Amino acid sequence: MMSCKKATEIIEKSKITKLSMLEVMGLRFHLSMCKDCSNYQKLSSQIDALLSETPSDSLNMSLDEQQKQKIIELIKKNKK
Repeated sequence: MMSCKKATEIIEKSKITKLSMLEVMGLRFHLSMCKDCSNYQKLSSQIDALLSETPSDSLNMSLDEQQKQKIIELIKKNKK
């Protein structure tokens, strides 16, 4: 079984490029067995969605307090 470190790398890689069939199958198997990585995948997608709501010209600036609070709330919710 792949490590959690490798699984999270593949989760992030999947956002920028097409995965190989071996990566897809390995990740699916790992996620079916690992609650922590499944939560990581969900949380990572939610954070990406929050960041995509930010205007592109302000992405290089730091997050405002409301955005920080949303991310903190997502993390706390997924720890439960």
